[in-house]
Amino acid sequence: TAISFGLTSAAVAGLWRLPWLDIGTAGVIGVLIGGLTLFSDRSVATREASEALSALLAGFVAVLVAAFIGPLNLNSVIIASLVVLLPGLMLTNAVNELSSQHWVSGTARFAGALTIVLKLTVGAVIAVTVAGLFGIEPVVRAWRPQPDWMEWTSLLVAAIAFAMVFKASLRDWPWVVLAVFAGYTISAYAGRAWGAMAGIFLAAMVLTAAGNLFGRLLKRPGAILRLPGIIILVPGSTSLRGVMDLVQRQD
Repeated sequence: TAISFGLTSAAVAGLWRLPWLDIGTAGVIGVLIGGLTLFSDRSVATREASEALSALLAGFVAVLVAAFIGPLNLNSVIIASLVVLLPGLMLTNAVNELSSQHWVSGTARFAGALTIVLKLTVGAVIAVTVAGLFGIEPVVRAWRPQPDWMEWTSLLVAAIAFAMVFKASLRDWPWVVLAVFAGYTISAYAGRAWGAMAGIFLAAMVLTAAGNLFGRLLKRPGAILRLPGIIILVPGSTSLRGVMDLVQRQD
């Protein structure tokens, strides 16, 4: 489980074409967060604070690397390392329930997702602030130098990592990989042609239909296709980046 967290974080950093140091840092932080999550789930007290503790850990490690080893895309590395904890799917389900007029469950799920985003933001910002109080100043550089092949290689790693995170059966791994590639490819190419929102809409619609067809023909859960295919599209990273930028008084 801890390794799957690290693979997911590194793969997302690769999808964003971050430098090798950023990818390695995100992967190491992901493994540490995976171990912390396994430990914190054993106690009610630590379970409630697990997201904030994970963000605190991610922030401290990223700041130390950026200060003493090399410059990082700091916020991007922190977000990539926390990607498994992001409530993007919860936000998507909340909007789905609200649009279906399930007002109570939709509102509760939306509030829960917002709370997770706030806990992650608070943990990361506390880490950066405390490091600054001790005179540790990270070197931040906005740089995305990776070639095209890195994006697609990272997508394959992300698909395998999602299969591990979701504890999919080995016989379902090919379906998970296919769903992730289909969702990302449709979203990317349709987005370039008609805009990002149209690409995400089309990918979600195709994957949901494919999941229904998969369930009808093979008598298996449609979520095997739907969940990993849509998780690559959901807006969890956007929400966390937006709140972090707001707290840091950026545009």
